[in-house]
Amino acid sequence: MLDSHGVYLAVPEETETYDFTLSKVQGQWRIGKLPSGVMVGADDFKQAYRQVSLYQLGTSRKELIPDVRWLCWRDWRARAVEELLNGSAAWLRDAVVDTNTEQVTLRSNGVTVHDSTIRIRLSSVMNRMTDAERSVLVRQLRLSLGDGSKETSIDVVAGGRNYSHADDGSSLDTRSTVAPIYTLSAGNIVSLKSSNAVRVAQAGIDDADGFIFSSEGGAVLDHSGRVKRLGADGALRDTMFSGHKIRTICKGRGKEIWAVDESTEEIAVDADGRTRALTIPGLDDTQHVRAISVSPEGDRLAFSLESSKRAKSGIGIIGIRRGSDGEVESLARSFLRISDQSGVSMMTFYNDITFIYAAQYEQNDHTQIARRQLVPGPENNQSLPDAGAIAMATGEVNMYRRFAVLDRLGIVRTVDGSLGGTWSSADSQVMALSAQ
Repeated sequence: MLDSHGVYLAVPEETETYDFTLSKVQGQWRIGKLPSGVMVGADDFKQAYRQVSLYQLGTSRKELIPDVRWLCWRDWRARAVEELLNGSAAWLRDAVVDTNTEQVTLRSNGVTVHDSTIRIRLSSVMNRMTDAERSVLVRQLRLSLGDGSKETSIDVVAGGRNYSHADDGSSLDTRSTVAPIYTLSAGNIVSLKSSNAVRVAQAGIDDADGFIFSSEGGAVLDHSGRVKRLGADGALRDTMFSGHKIRTICKGRGKEIWAVDESTEEIAVDADGRTRALTIPGLDDTQHVRAISVSPEGDRLAFSLESSKRAKSGIGIIGIRRGSDGEVESLARSFLRISDQSGVSMMTFYNDITFIYAAQYEQNDHTQIARRQLVPGPENNQSLPDAGAIAMATGEVNMYRRFAVLDRLGIVRTVDGSLGGTWSSADSQVMALSAQ
């Protein structure tokens, strides 16, 4: 389902009933009343709508967050400008700054394209904005209309003034660093950054349900549910999260380690020894968080929900509010349901908008459900190796972004070329894998 702003919402897979009222006019039947909205089939939807990322400014004012909308191809540029000026999607609102400080609006027929330059005519109140405010707004327009490219040529005019170069000095960008993938193999921490696996530390770890590592250190979740910090040399350090039993861990921004507390159902985040507990709003006693993943820019948290009530299982995404120092302050006040897929035990962001997830591998079942989507958006099937997957990560292998999975045989495989490409082996006899 799409709302009036082009925000995608996953609804439970159950029968929906709609009433169509007919009336007889001069012996012929005519449609008298229809339910509100537009109904299209999945194939027609893909032909009629396109994904557009509106880049919103995070609360730390240091990064841009993609706010994915689905807009009609016919007038998507004008709609994108209007939606950007109107503000972020409701689920993301607490994690972003309203940059349209003077309520600038788009003029009638205000977006045209001429010789590859997008011309945008805005209301004259833009003249009242400060140079810094105009710089951010023009940057947002450039990146949103150019699918993330800061080289997009735009011509912005408001009240007789040209602001096309207002963002020339802006450092805001959409690119995120791709870090190496690491594996935990026979007690060794191994980097898969190059074509040859390279041992970077001897950790002596012989059991792991979760593993995070970077050049600055990391963490390991053992079979007992306890999380131990790892130093940059791979050595085990202190016990994290006050020794609480943890269900799962994932990497956040910088040195952040995120976790799900098994007893309290709270989300905990450790930032270099400072721990904060967070609560996902709107959950009831039947819903439990199973897996989590933090987006590349660090301002969105995806999570899977399991419930005894099938309609309450699925995947949600929520904004992360940060202070000016970049540290986590809270989660947003509401989340968006992006999938009704149950049993999801692993997930990762392939890039800033492509999200991949899979249900738990069952040895007696020869199939494993895996999906990907431009989040939030319609789901597509994602292929996995024949041996299935028990963990997944995204990172750099051979200087390219790769999607990697750990199969049940202890082999890390990566997909080459695209997410629909062929799988190749990257490491064997592996216990766990992670990406910075």
